[in-house]
Amino acid sequence: MPWYNDLRPQSDDKKIDYALIFPNLNNAQRKRIIQDLLLLRQDLDLKIPEKNSDRSLLLASWNLKEFGHLTKRIPDSYFFIAEIINRFDLVAVQEIKSGLDDLNILMRLLGSNWSYTITDITEGDDGNSERF
Repeated sequence: MPWYNDLRPQSDDKKIDYALIFPNLNNAQRKRIIQDLLLLRQDLDLKIPEKNSDRSLLLASWNLKEFGHLTKRIPDSYFFIAEIINRFDLVAVQEIKSGLDDLNILMRLLGSNWSYTITDITEGDDGNSERF
């Protein structure tokens, strides 16, 4: 399960030193993200089979447009991406740009049960400076 320390009430931030990714989220934003995550989970429950390591391997391939390149990605989107990826066993994320900040944020949200292997950037017009 993803680590959503950033969504704890702000009063918790002062009690325990959580490693926050988005420390500027206020309680209203946190509440909105939680509500949206719950709705997303309901929808995912209907569309994605349950993980069962004894009987299945859930694979996904996802083209995250300019992941690591967009400067206006809102915090909510990272939580939603983590929630969706967490439903699978193995995910191929496509269109990761040269900057790995977005990937590092995503990995922090996904937690220590997740890891990644990444390719070098494909230079030139054909590669569009992307990696997988």
